[in-house]
Amino acid sequence: MGASERPDFSARLREARRAAGLSLTGTARLLGVHWQTVASWEHGRRTPPVSAPLTQPEILRRLEVDAALRTVAAPVDIEDEDDY
Repeated sequence: MGASERPDFSARLREARRAAGLSLTGTARLLGVHWQTVASWEHGRRTPPVSAPLTQPEILRRLEVDAALRTVAAPVDIEDEDDY
């Protein structure tokens, strides 16, 4: 896939956020930004500045790791305390 065929950052961010099962607010908390910033990135109105603490690839990687951790982590049923 060539660079021109590659989805832009806004589409990749939206897909990664949804795959992680995160809201705009949840994504913002994970990345340490305001939810409106995430919305601006997703709508293509803005991109993270070059001077930002996280680069575009780092942002996407954080979301991918979060999604992977959510898939691996199974909820623990603590109703039956006698089992422990």
